[in-house]
Amino acid sequence: MSLKNTKIVGFFSLPSQSLAEHNPSAYNNAMAAAPAGAGACSECGTGILHHVVITDLDGSNRRFIGSDCALKVGLSRHQIVNRLTDEQIEARANAKAEEANARRVRAFDVLENAGIADAWAVYLETGFDTAYGAYKVGVNGNRIGRQEAIITDIVTKVVQYGSISEAQARFVKSLLSQIADRPRLEAIDAAAADFPVTSERIEIVGEVLSIKEVESQYGITWKMLVRAQAGWKVWVTAPGNPGKGDKVRFFAKVQPSKDDPKFGFGSRPTKFEIINTEAAQAAS
Repeated sequence: MSLKNTKIVGFFSLPSQSLAEHNPSAYNNAMAAAPAGAGACSECGTGILHHVVITDLDGSNRRFIGSDCALKVGLSRHQIVNRLTDEQIEARANAKAEEANARRVRAFDVLENAGIADAWAVYLETGFDTAYGAYKVGVNGNRIGRQEAIITDIVTKVVQYGSISEAQARFVKSLLSQIADRPRLEAIDAAAADFPVTSERIEIVGEVLSIKEVESQYGITWKMLVRAQAGWKVWVTAPGNPGKGDKVRFFAKVQPSKDDPKFGFGSRPTKFEIINTEAAQAAS
């Protein structure tokens, strides 16, 4: 037998022998009220106390099976323990679906009001559960990166709690800008020259991409990632007080990375200065 062509319409139990011993009259009345055929599983014939009432899909052929047989043919333990009919299960599922849809509509409205409606498309693209920092392929074949993963995590919480802070909204805006700018940066990376291989100190003119505080055995220093005008990138100590986006010029010894031909490390930077765009272009 299979529950595929049947439905669960009810549950009931026959009185126990304990009731017969302590209140024979109540036991006899309960047994007399039991429906015909009760007491045996229609599937295996075993005597049963707890009954699962099933019918064909059209409501005909009402019969009873025991809990063990119900589990064997596809009924969940959750449904048996809580005595949930198929109709009740469907009603619960519909209620959950409606609640989930209401949460999603509310979340979209929150994002739209915060001026970051594009975050919803990112959330849908990632399939709702991208792990933080992971790279996957979205439903449209687009690469899913760190920015998408963080946005998805934030939007998931908006769906759950129905709100977003101003700081979070600003952060999402910056992530969306990074995603929009990604094709341009990838084109720059693709066109970048290889990192220079030389034992001489060289002049480096470029843009500060990021600044990071680094702690070592010698204390705390600031490091910066600079994209040179030729496109390659260098990780080097940050003299002075540069900020992200600054155009800088300095001299340093350089060492190419073993893993990336367009990336390397700088050491002992000197003659450091922050320059404006016009000066950087003139120096080129």
